Amino acid sequence: MRLSRRTWIVSGALAVLALAAALSFSPLVRAKIAAEAARRKLDVEVGTVRPGFFSLTLRDVHVRLQNVRGVDVRLPEIRVELSASLKPRELVAQGGTVSLEGSPEELRDAIRAWRGEGTAGGGGGGSTPWRAEGIAITWSPTAGAPPSLTSQGVSVERSDDGYRIALEGAKASDGDAHAELATLSVQLEPSGALKSAKVGRVQLSYDLALGPDPSAAPAVSPLDPAPPPLPVVLPSKRRGARPAAPSPVAATPSSAPPLLPLPDLHALRHKAGTIAALLASRIPEGALVEVDGLELSLGVRGDRIALGPGPFRFERTHDDVRVSFATGDAASANAATRLSLEGTLPLAGGDVVVDLSGGPVALSLLGVKNGAMGLTDVDRATLAGKGRVVIAAAGDAMTFDVDVKVRGVAIRHAKLASDTLRGLDFGVAARGLLDDKGQLRLDDGEISMGALHLHGRGALEETPDHVSAALSFDVPGAACQQLFDSVPSALLPTLRGTRMAGTFGARGRLAFDSRKLDDLALDYSIADECRMIAVPGDLSRDRFTQPFSHHVYTPDGKIEEEQTGPGTTAWTDLDHISPFMQVAVLTTEDGAFPHHKGFNHAAIRSSLVANLKARKFQRGASTITMQLAKNLFLLRDKTLSRKLEEVILTDYLEQIFRKDDMMELYLNIIEFGPNLYGVTRAAEHYFGRKPEELNLAECLYLSSIMPSPIKNYRIYEKGEVPESWMRHVRQLMEIAERTGKITKAELAEALTETISFHHGGAPSPPPRPPVGVIHVTSDDEAQWQQN
Repeated sequence: MRLSRRTWIVSGALAVLALAAALSFSPLVRAKIAAEAARRKLDVEVGTVRPGFFSLTLRDVHVRLQNVRGVDVRLPEIRVELSASLKPRELVAQGGTVSLEGSPEELRDAIRAWRGEGTAGGGGGGSTPWRAEGIAITWSPTAGAPPSLTSQGVSVERSDDGYRIALEGAKASDGDAHAELATLSVQLEPSGALKSAKVGRVQLSYDLALGPDPSAAPAVSPLDPAPPPLPVVLPSKRRGARPAAPSPVAATPSSAPPLLPLPDLHALRHKAGTIAALLASRIPEGALVEVDGLELSLGVRGDRIALGPGPFRFERTHDDVRVSFATGDAASANAATRLSLEGTLPLAGGDVVVDLSGGPVALSLLGVKNGAMGLTDVDRATLAGKGRVVIAAAGDAMTFDVDVKVRGVAIRHAKLASDTLRGLDFGVAARGLLDDKGQLRLDDGEISMGALHLHGRGALEETPDHVSAALSFDVPGAACQQLFDSVPSALLPTLRGTRMAGTFGARGRLAFDSRKLDDLALDYSIADECRMIAVPGDLSRDRFTQPFSHHVYTPDGKIEEEQTGPGTTAWTDLDHISPFMQVAVLTTEDGAFPHHKGFNHAAIRSSLVANLKARKFQRGASTITMQLAKNLFLLRDKTLSRKLEEVILTDYLEQIFRKDDMMELYLNIIEFGPNLYGVTRAAEHYFGRKPEELNLAECLYLSSIMPSPIKNYRIYEKGEVPESWMRHVRQLMEIAERTGKITKAELAEALTETISFHHGGAPSPPPRPPVGVIHVTSDDEAQWQQN
């Protein structure tokens, strides 16, 4: 059907009238928006206004808060539903962005001021219901900086019941801290106070900066090597002996790090009170926050320690704030084995309480991943624990009672062993009190690993100017084989297949005060009846009565096997080695070697004193037997494994060898320079002589370079011994005489001796007659310490 001309005219007229109405309607709407925005202290720009059936559509809306910088809202479209009286019935925004710039404090203060300046309902939402959907929010701490917070899919709805906020995801970062959140749902009161919050999953991570890795190798000094410190020789009770002045050890500097870092209880209690007050001001009584899966992650030098995901609950009551975290999913995990952590922060005065309970639970349910801190097979390892930590209301004391057990741990770490440790079971328990004066009391403590149990008790006091302690310990007697089997085999690889008989037990006491560390008391008794009744072939005593191979290191650090032993060209029997060589190593390395059982009590005590004065590991207590165990059987790995094996093998060597046998082995395998192992090669290389020809000066020079034979080889390369090093050698001669290892006549002759190096290609020096037997003695009660 065709339209008549009149119909066309009418239709055209209606269209013109509709267009005219729309054009006249837009200014009215804009004026209304401008008036309402001014009342609420807002600047609002609208791109276009399109009328609809009892509705309006506003496009390209730009909103700013008056006198507030750093808040910018852009909404592509707002739909306004109108009532029959053409008043707004509901506002709906679709999409858009909210951009924030400035520090949290700056934004908070600016918005508070803006809300206070607004007229009736200023900054509020009025009585008209509204909702915004699909909003993206970004926040940058400074103008032009990358966003520290981004969130997507944000929805906000206002009704008479208050506000509902939801988002699909958000990411935030602040330096080394990072957070990722998903599926947030929040309910607010009409006043804006929190009613409840539900979070699907939260991941929190933090990278802890600890400064340079202490395990990193120090740079090699380009300077000439300096002589090592003189050995400390304490007064001997031998009649007529003249005491040698001990080497000075620097007093503890006032800026030294604490021996045991203790928390500041007042600061902890103040922080807990600050957090509680902040929460009380923001969160009304009865508010509840629940997180379905909270995951925490801490990064330490490339490794990560994870906890979670697990349910987290936060509740505000009238008197306190309560938080709880548990492993796994309550719907699927056995409640009897879930591990939970609960804390209570009082809003007024009161104790801060943290409780741990539950388990055993697999480490994987705690969120620990394979590879974190070297851990593997985390599905098989379990953790169980119980305990309570209470910080008193006044912040003057903290009590603790904790018992944690780990079972079936598998871990691979370069500082532990070269292989993966498997089946590691250990526990830690401690009960005591710490006060605000730096006094720590351990009423009962235990570290256990299989059949091995170490009990301890005592007290420590640490203030800015001193530290003192009185501690006692005991290891209940147990069968040696049970103790051996309690240690993962990867920690004792050299000893695999060993069978032991006998029992082992120990007890002891340590007491010291940093203001008079030279009075340190160290007493212990060890009931060591362990005997190795079966050993691997490489440990057999018979192996060393004939040619054998042992590990040596090339100058570039490679490990090779070298043939030595009786009958080889590099071997010299003890009877054909200058007895001054024994004098030398007894003077510089281990003066008590002829009498101890592998471990030197005086050396251990002296090293403790030195290390406490320095507040770091500065001096060891290695004996000749311990050095022999390392050089015969072990590599140079700086691992816990090597130290454990060194202790056991030291005891073993003392059982199967005479002292002369060990001295002969030691002098024939010890390192004296690059590719220079044993005194036979050293005597020929440095002096062009046989071991039996060496005088005291030459022997003491060889023993003086032993702590760092590669670095000290530079002295030989320069062609002569510096005068500073010769003074050091002469001081060693005097110590040898004072400790009864040489006579006064031998000292007088030695002080006239010089050291001349022999270099390859030069004529050999005239031969000397072998040095005869001398009187080598070391008083049973002489106290000596290696530096």
